[in-house]
Amino acid sequence: CYNSNYIKKVKYMDKNSNQSVLRPMMKISEMVPYLKNKNIKFAECSEEEAEKYLRENNNYYNVTAYKNNFPKYQCGDLTGKYIDLDFAYLKDLSIIDYRTRIVLFKMIIDIEHYLKIRILNKVEELEDEDGYNIVNLYLEHDYNDTKYPKRVHDSIRKKVTNEYYNKIFSKYDIDGDSKIENIPIWEFLEIITFGELINFFDFFTTEYNLDDNKYIFILR
Repeated sequence: CYNSNYIKKVKYMDKNSNQSVLRPMMKISEMVPYLKNKNIKFAECSEEEAEKYLRENNNYYNVTAYKNNFPKYQCGDLTGKYIDLDFAYLKDLSIIDYRTRIVLFKMIIDIEHYLKIRILNKVEELEDEDGYNIVNLYLEHDYNDTKYPKRVHDSIRKKVTNEYYNKIFSKYDIDGDSKIENIPIWEFLEIITFGELINFFDFFTTEYNLDDNKYIFILR
């Protein structure tokens, strides 16, 4: 696994000089003592196991980000330090988070695939739709949007700097600040983001008064 166990250098204020100073990177061997100083225990997970986990499986920032969800002492000698927090709890939350992300990513890929197929099938069924009209309507709406004008236009223009997309979309007028037109839907669906796909699905199903629009609230 990719490991980035060193805390990035960030700026903080030096109390003595009152100047912004770069905080030095922390080595793995320094991380356990640092956490112990914050009253994080190593009873359920030994210090050796914790150091090995940080070195081989995950990085310090990801694991310790969850510590902010735990309470701290509000008074006494331990003020500001964590109450009954063991490193094992942080490790478990990190693993749960990772596995949840994997599941959600697969769900998103499946939903994206379904939506694209659904849109293409519906376009084929509509007599008044040729696969260009709805894209032009959507891009016109995006171009003239009063709240977020040209958001999709800008997104497309950024992507076509990529060599792969440039080969596909170089035949369309996407330069400058003009309105993009006449991109076929089968190509348009491959360049927009997942969020843009949801918005387009909403626009498409609303424009043609399709029953599929009732699922928008789930997708959002």
